[in-house]
Amino acid sequence: MVSNLTDYHWRIEIRRVSGGPAQEVKMEPRSSQDLDLPGADYVIEQAAQAEGAAQDLDRKISVHLDPGQTYGWRLVTLLSEPGASAGP
Repeated sequence: MVSNLTDYHWRIEIRRVSGGPAQEVKMEPRSSQDLDLPGADYVIEQAAQAEGAAQDLDRKISVHLDPGQTYGWRLVTLLSEPGASAGP
């Protein structure tokens, strides 16, 4: 399950290291999606899709997912929690 705890839209591309087409996932703000991926090694790229979003939010990571396991992945940023505020 991928959970977006931010106010940003996100684009996520998931590719098997062994090749093949990428799976693209678009996340709405404050949403969750279940993904069904077979066990394998993956490269995952995530990018915030908002004007003014810091480029350091973009990530490219390598992961190994074991068959039959359940994983949770949270997209978070500083002040991602509901009701968080940067002001005094």
